[in-house]
Amino acid sequence: MLGAFMNDASRTSTLERQVGRILTTGIVASSVCLAVGLVLALAGREVATATLLKAGTGILLATPAARVVAAAIDYLRQRDWLFGGPVIRASVDLFGPLGGATFHPEIGKNLLCIAGGSGIAGMMSILSRACQEGYFEDHLGHVFFGVRAGRDVFFLDELEGFQRASLERLRVTVALSDEDVPEPLARRYPAFTFARGLVHAVAAAAMNEHFANVRAYLAGPPPMVDAALSWLLREARLKAHDIRYDKFS
Repeated sequence: MLGAFMNDASRTSTLERQVGRILTTGIVASSVCLAVGLVLALAGREVATATLLKAGTGILLATPAARVVAAAIDYLRQRDWLFGGPVIRASVDLFGPLGGATFHPEIGKNLLCIAGGSGIAGMMSILSRACQEGYFEDHLGHVFFGVRAGRDVFFLDELEGFQRASLERLRVTVALSDEDVPEPLARRYPAFTFARGLVHAVAAAAMNEHFANVRAYLAGPPPMVDAALSWLLREARLKAHDIRYDKFS
């Protein structure tokens, strides 16, 4: 950021010097023409006087316009033509995603997704792929989505769509940590399970001993992910390679 600021300052200083030279040149040239014209007028040289006075006046009037032209040229030269206007064709290099929290249908395991807050975003990609592949025809899915309060939920319509596409073999539980479950919310999504508590604790109680052939995905705040990792490794006895996670601080 400091480098960008210094570059901007340098460009501004260069433009100011250019404008200063234009103004100085214009003023000096017009002053000389007008002064010489007045001297010649006193000497009775009317033709030369008229020419010099016109030249001096013209230079004086043209100087501000020259300053504007210089500024416009500098703007056009410095403009970001790649992102500053329409681009018909451009080459872009992409890489990623990086990490191991990815879903591959060939794993052949039941899915357990535990997400806190915005951590649900990655789960949506996993569930979308699973539904597209018909994955839930042969496997079960459990989604536990934790937020603070009912006002914080999102993606529920999309989760409901995934549940329908899975022929109800995908089970969705929404956990509210800071308030009881609002009745209107529970009525709006009758196929979901709603619970009060931290999402990893709600998941532990709901899953109980159902961890056979499970691949777990975790995403959310570090304390939530750490608590879920501890439970899955120590109590659920899942193998480390069957747990994939992302922490969002």
